[in-house]
Amino acid sequence: LPDKRIVALSDAMVQPLEDEFPGEYNRDSTRVFFAIRALAQRINDEANGWLATLGLNSGSYNHLITLYAAGTDYLLTQNEIRLLVHTTHASVAQMVRRLQRDGLVKRTKNPRDARSVVVKLTPKGIRLMQTAAPMHHKMIEQKLKHVSTADRRRLMDLLLQVNRGFEEATPE
Repeated sequence: LPDKRIVALSDAMVQPLEDEFPGEYNRDSTRVFFAIRALAQRINDEANGWLATLGLNSGSYNHLITLYAAGTDYLLTQNEIRLLVHTTHASVAQMVRRLQRDGLVKRTKNPRDARSVVVKLTPKGIRLMQTAAPMHHKMIEQKLKHVSTADRRRLMDLLLQVNRGFEEATPE
């Protein structure tokens, strides 16, 4: 019954909230939000499981694949990584330190801007990604095997629409 982990908000759970907040509480919106959060957590948990066999987790993989996809020099500034991975400066700095400690990346001052740091995959990091990327993609394809290409595209469009709500300024 793995679907119960996603569709966990029953009418009995939602009804008291609708009663308490009439006209303000939309059960469909709440269910969608809950399902997205639950599925995101499940994706993260499962990816951590299969990536662990390579000594990675979803966070380290996201940083490394971003560098790997950056072109043949495998090089980005920490700020570029932050923007592409959708995280904070502090999180990128911490992850890059850990990846450098493991010999997967090298940090240097940016020759074009001494205020920033450039991060580059090491040969060890490149070899790891040459193994990790195809394995990770194979697992993604297995998880999405029940979703047609057309539905994947439609889902992406819907997720982008949801994301627009997060990009708008929140009223205080």
